[in-house]
Amino acid sequence: METTIYNETLGQLLDYKNLIDFISSNSSSMHNCTAFIDAPCGTGVLLKQADILKKKLAGIDLRKDRTQESWRLNKSITIVEGNILDINKISELKHLENAYLHMGFSFMNIFPKAIRREIITAIHSSEFIKSVGFEIQNYNYQIENYESNKWYINKLKNGTILKSRNTHIDSESYKLELCFKNGVQEVTETEKLFFWRLDDCIKDCLNFNWSTINIKPATYRNNSEISHWYIELTK
Repeated sequence: METTIYNETLGQLLDYKNLIDFISSNSSSMHNCTAFIDAPCGTGVLLKQADILKKKLAGIDLRKDRTQESWRLNKSITIVEGNILDINKISELKHLENAYLHMGFSFMNIFPKAIRREIITAIHSSEFIKSVGFEIQNYNYQIENYESNKWYINKLKNGTILKSRNTHIDSESYKLELCFKNGVQEVTETEKLFFWRLDDCIKDCLNFNWSTINIKPATYRNNSEISHWYIELTK
């Protein structure tokens, strides 16, 4: 079974086996939890790899087609269709009691500050979730190494509204990357890219009274360069 997300334009994006190995090896709070939740779980590829964690597994995703495919791959796993901002949907997983919530693939980078606060609030208020792990982009690295990000920020400075035709790709940052590489700059759908800088991330999380904040380079993406940080919060 394929474990790597690959796009013919962008190349390798993420190897899920590397990610699970990273979490298993680097997370102390994971070992203290009895369940692992992936949100958004997409088609369930990460959950398939998460068998090695020897935890109860579950996933949540907004899109019906993805939850159906995830259930097809993982028929013994609880899969919930719904929005992670919906506390009632999150509560459908409360039977897991002592859970680690993973939000991967730069999920937290595609939202403005107000939405990120809503997500962190919803998670912190869910008593059965004891820890949460997610990645954020290394802002300085991204600006220095990706021409598309430089191009994007310069456009914003000049007051240009960016839009994209690549609506079949969910992540706005990857839409932007494709637009740049394909030379597409014309518009149909408004798009924004939100960087969550490391110092802002720490401040925001401290405001919600997480007892521990661990920060590690996301070496599952790249062993030699720090393109992302993996943030782990524990109550």
